[in-house]
Amino acid sequence: MSNKKGWLSSGISRSVAVVMAWSLGGCVAHDEFVQLDTESTDGQEGSSEEKIIEPTGAFDLDEIDAGSLVVNSTPTTSNPDSGVFDHCRQELPGITVRSEDGADGFDSSGLSSSQQFQSSGSGEWDDNANYRRYLELVARAPVHEDIDVSGRQFVVVLDDEGRGVGNCEVRLKDQAGTTATVTTLASGRVPVFPALYGFEGPLQVKARCLSASGTATLPLDIEDDVAVVQLDEARPSAPSTLDLAFVLDVTGSMAAEIEAMKSTIDTVASQIVSAGQADVRLAIVAYRDYGDSPAFEIKDFSDDIDSFRAFVDGLSASGGGDTPEALNEAMDRASRLDWNPDATARMTFVIADAPPHAGEQHSAARAAAVLACGGVKIFTVATTGQDLSGRYIFRQMSQLSYATHLFLLRAGTSTNPECSDHQFRTGELNNIVTERIEGELASVNQDPLEIPGLSEDRDTEVAEVLDECAVAASEASGEDLMPVIK
Repeated sequence: MSNKKGWLSSGISRSVAVVMAWSLGGCVAHDEFVQLDTESTDGQEGSSEEKIIEPTGAFDLDEIDAGSLVVNSTPTTSNPDSGVFDHCRQELPGITVRSEDGADGFDSSGLSSSQQFQSSGSGEWDDNANYRRYLELVARAPVHEDIDVSGRQFVVVLDDEGRGVGNCEVRLKDQAGTTATVTTLASGRVPVFPALYGFEGPLQVKARCLSASGTATLPLDIEDDVAVVQLDEARPSAPSTLDLAFVLDVTGSMAAEIEAMKSTIDTVASQIVSAGQADVRLAIVAYRDYGDSPAFEIKDFSDDIDSFRAFVDGLSASGGGDTPEALNEAMDRASRLDWNPDATARMTFVIADAPPHAGEQHSAARAAAVLACGGVKIFTVATTGQDLSGRYIFRQMSQLSYATHLFLLRAGTSTNPECSDHQFRTGELNNIVTERIEGELASVNQDPLEIPGLSEDRDTEVAEVLDECAVAASEASGEDLMPVIK
């Protein structure tokens, strides 16, 4: 087989997969895990008792100080909860709610000017390909909700020809019985953040999709370990399908982005759908702030692009006023759309120029974790005006879902000759969206074991040079600028 090529003998530490036939009518109980031969820290054998983590939706209100809680009391237009990601709505010990310190809870005082600029995340940056650099950032700039993504691991699911198997259910279980179920991306891989789910000790991994299943282990004793599960069945050839959702701030300052969305829809229709690259369904969660009327305008997934275009045509920029907007609830609503659980790829683009409120009942961080668990990549796009805390929160959501963070300059913003050797994006939302879609669909046929930033940051030297360039350009132009890094 062409690309089985030595993945067992490569320099990456991987667990050998155990492959077995699986079907609903078969004799193998698909929920069963072989108990790990491990010991707990007190010397006793690991218990086989399973901890059942009940769905909770938004986080428990008892988790935070009542004095810092803001309850969303304004009636809002509801959208039905599809329930597609109910299995992902569980306790997440790795998300910590901090007491508010200042207006938005963001502390950049410990950062140098270059690091402060880095935290703005303008341009495009891949925090997964530069994972260690990202961990340094989050340790120095706490925001009101911390997401513990330390100790990153990967699971890669392959078919019998060594090709990545996307949209595959992967169940994780530690020696204490704590479980979580995540979904592989189109590439066939999925990052695992043990602290997010409160995992302790080795993880048993079980992947099931097609009509087969396989198991492997993740010891969790080294960062960036990779568990490979190889199934004994070939991945079928089928037309690509894509669920693409937009979460769009439509407050008064976002008129240009609403207009750009119309071009984006036309570009997706002409370059993706008409070219036959994928069957596409579109959805949008347009949001303003509490007290605005309406606070939310939502169109659930549809393959009728003309109808979707008409809905976007009807949106207008209005409302807002103060800096934070209703992004927390908008993300929660995005996680409750009617996502297709069988889609080849699921993506959302979050486009805004303001951060969410701190200390709300709903949580952008927890909604991002739900979407990431369901195999949705969250590409965040901070437009001109997004402050440091907002860009930091955007980077959190993208990194957690294995996507990139982008900063989009509004049309008319010029670049600076200080960075003449590097490309900037100015007002190119449609091109950015199309490129990310094409990249995600293309990942189906790429080697899933070629993981950018595995064990070593990809762009460390480049980043240091570009930090200096970007800071100089920012000072000269009065805008936060960052070169596009590919």
